[in-house]
Amino acid sequence: MGVDLSLGVPEWPTSSAIIRFQENFKLNLNDIYSYPTAISDEESIPVLSVLGDYFSVDFISDFSLSVHNGGRAALHDILKYAFSSMKVKEIFLQQPCWFGYNEILSMAPWVPRTISQYKKSDTRKLIIICLPNNPDGQINLDFEIDEPTTLVIDLVYFSFLGEREREEVSKFIKRYSSQTLLVLSTSKTCCAPGVRVAYVASKNSEMTMQLRTLQKESYNLPSNLNRSISAMLWNNKEEISKVRDLYIDLRTAVESEFVKSNLDYRIFGMFIWVVIKGADAKQVISEVRGRCGYIGASGARFGAPDGTRWTLRTGVNYKVLVEALVKIKDQERQYDKA
Repeated sequence: MGVDLSLGVPEWPTSSAIIRFQENFKLNLNDIYSYPTAISDEESIPVLSVLGDYFSVDFISDFSLSVHNGGRAALHDILKYAFSSMKVKEIFLQQPCWFGYNEILSMAPWVPRTISQYKKSDTRKLIIICLPNNPDGQINLDFEIDEPTTLVIDLVYFSFLGEREREEVSKFIKRYSSQTLLVLSTSKTCCAPGVRVAYVASKNSEMTMQLRTLQKESYNLPSNLNRSISAMLWNNKEEISKVRDLYIDLRTAVESEFVKSNLDYRIFGMFIWVVIKGADAKQVISEVRGRCGYIGASGARFGAPDGTRWTLRTGVNYKVLVEALVKIKDQERQYDKA
């Protein structure tokens, strides 16, 4: 059976876990019923506690949360806030980046620019980065921001950061904490597909209240049942660690196949990113599918036409995948020589 955070780890969350939750975990929903975007301690404390544990920073407790109907909805609400209240005039993205950002940013009146084009100025700006980056797993924090800039850090895969990476990200968040919005996802962190609940953490209470107000006006809220399940899942740190450990073990096994090859690759979290210079990503996807039946994602969707992204799963013969990719790379070399 395949393991994929977008699909869930087999048998988690199990029906028995949901039953135990219903019997033993009761979220105080009084405030939620009267004001759907309110956050109770039963919901906020577990989320901020997990975040603080991973980044080893006490200041996380100073952050407040807004709740959203999944990660996409959280980003939509952030953009609404950016345009309506912050009067943002420029948006910057890293490259390559998750294709969903461009879809969400279609509501912007201008085309987003890359972080390499960022310059300090008096203009209100918004930077969106994913750590670790989807699709290539990079941690690129080699830039500084000015006061009129708000930094949105998409941390849906933060539990896959290595120890050194966590230290680097922690210092970065601490440096710009008053200007930062952190996006967190229950479905990814807790491996709970269908529990579409996301949180935006901010040290700026005004930002949080503005986001809560936008949520209430949009009526695009997660169900109370999903929020209750989400709180239970974040409260179970042991299970969150199991999800991370499962992928670490899987990554180690897959790495043993890729390290033997001459491929330009990076394995992080639930993904494998492979770049074959000069190759058309769509053609690579088609050829690999024909050779071993494994389906990947074209880097063209992420702004990297010679890259391909593959999802880590159990039950996949990665030796065959590596052999297929190596043959394609060798073919490209022959074409170049010719």
